[in-house]
Amino acid sequence: MRWVPLLALALAAFGPAPTPQAEETMAVAEPAVPDAPPPQPAAPRPPIRLSNAPPFAAAARDGTACTDITGRLDDPDPAGRNVRDAPSPAGSVLGIIPAQGRLDFPATFEIIESRNGWLKIRNAGFDTALVGDKVPPSYAGEGWISGKGVGVVVQARLGFAAPSHDAPWLVDARPDNHLDSVQQRAIVGCAGNWVLVDWLFEAKPSYGANPLAYRPQAVVARTPITLRAWSTGICNIQETTCDGVDGDRPG
Repeated sequence: MRWVPLLALALAAFGPAPTPQAEETMAVAEPAVPDAPPPQPAAPRPPIRLSNAPPFAAAARDGTACTDITGRLDDPDPAGRNVRDAPSPAGSVLGIIPAQGRLDFPATFEIIESRNGWLKIRNAGFDTALVGDKVPPSYAGEGWISGKGVGVVVQARLGFAAPSHDAPWLVDARPDNHLDSVQQRAIVGCAGNWVLVDWLFEAKPSYGANPLAYRPQAVVARTPITLRAWSTGICNIQETTCDGVDGDRPG
């Protein structure tokens, strides 16, 4: 029997047997993670521009009149202060303002003019209502004294580059403080009811953190650090504050 050809024909009718295929593995790509942007350098701070002031410090205005300003003699020299007939150490001595000594308050005087770091004054003396009647005599006429060792009561937080609230600030006693809490080294000049003051910046104050902030343009000396700025809000009372007196910018 010829069965082989018949079997071959039957198998051919169904087609060739399938060839086994290896299982296909699909590689799934993970989404790309973007690189983090490189760190950007900090933007430089804009320079302080003092359009209304000289480039380094506030400047005195010589020969200017002062209005309603009472100064005090803070000079510790027990010899007191000479009052001269000219704004110069070469001027003739007209009289002496005594030192405070053991009195509770120093001598005071009206400041009526300034010139080259000198102050023209009058009516110097002690307030007998504060220190009693037993006070040393004081020269009370007009004359000139150096502004070093002279102070005023300043009820203001800010010191400015010029005697105007429109000028940039140079010194800031920060909130809840007055510049009167900062030691004054000198009254350099005046203009109306403004005074140009040299303030002492204490790097390590005994009472804690220094409340005073300042811009570089205020610095006029570095040993010790001394700051110069214009201020107003002058209180002419020594023993207490003046109501309604505020030397800071209105509003």
